[in-house]
Amino acid sequence: MPGVVSLEQHRYYAHTRNAFWPIICSFFEFSDDDYPSMTTAAVEAGLAIWDVVKHCERVGSLDSAIVGKSVQCNDFNTFMQEHQHIRNILFNGKTAEKLFRQQVLPELANADRITLHTLPSTSPAMAALNFNAKQSIWHDTLKLCC
Repeated sequence: MPGVVSLEQHRYYAHTRNAFWPIICSFFEFSDDDYPSMTTAAVEAGLAIWDVVKHCERVGSLDSAIVGKSVQCNDFNTFMQEHQHIRNILFNGKTAEKLFRQQVLPELANADRITLHTLPSTSPAMAALNFNAKQSIWHDTLKLCC
């Protein structure tokens, strides 16, 4: 689920200290000039960026504040049927992966054709790894998948 800043700005990973866009832009070697350019370049590179959670109740931006019973996941069955070429799903943090495994995967058609990859969160709240460590792990995984 996007954080408060992302929801306010209507853009994924809008927090200035979130490492997602710097990592993605450095891997695919495209400019981080503006959000529309980055999303267009990401799509052209073959990425689909979508949250596992469509709606939930939460105060603030931390995943730990999500009210479990309020979680509604996005419709991955329809999405995956419309995009059958997708073979890898990368999770930006453990919470997304956990919710996907609990609420999406049991009902996902043709799930056996998908490989799941859990990556360290690019959020500044995930301070156990610095930017360089996160970037290295993300780049290694992207090399396997792209």
